[in-house]
Amino acid sequence: MTGHNDLAVSYEERPWEQPVEQVLPMSRRARLASCGPYRAALPVSIADLDIRLPNAVVAEATDALTEIARFDAELSLRQPDGEFVPLAAVLLRSESASSSQIENVTAGAKALAMATLQEKAGANA
Repeated sequence: MTGHNDLAVSYEERPWEQPVEQVLPMSRRARLASCGPYRAALPVSIADLDIRLPNAVVAEATDALTEIARFDAELSLRQPDGEFVPLAAVLLRSESASSSQIENVTAGAKALAMATLQEKAGANA
């Protein structure tokens, strides 16, 4: 892998202007303060990097992969009627909820339950 200096993030200045239809009711001073130039991060392309992991890391990852496959196979044998499927759904929902929290888009338990039942729910559910 290349050195850290090759992966440094660079920045460029860009204008920030809110579309008129998205502007919340606010004073002129607040509106002026909420627009103008900002520094946008320009991430480095990592698609073609030659990444070489230490053998110990590769061994740990291989062990983890083997354990996950063993767990899946064992659980499938114990529950041949598909009872493993709810666990997959729970894991997927957990990942989705975590992602939504990071993006600051959350919904309460009731909204999620209503969405699951395909009832009317809020926009975030």
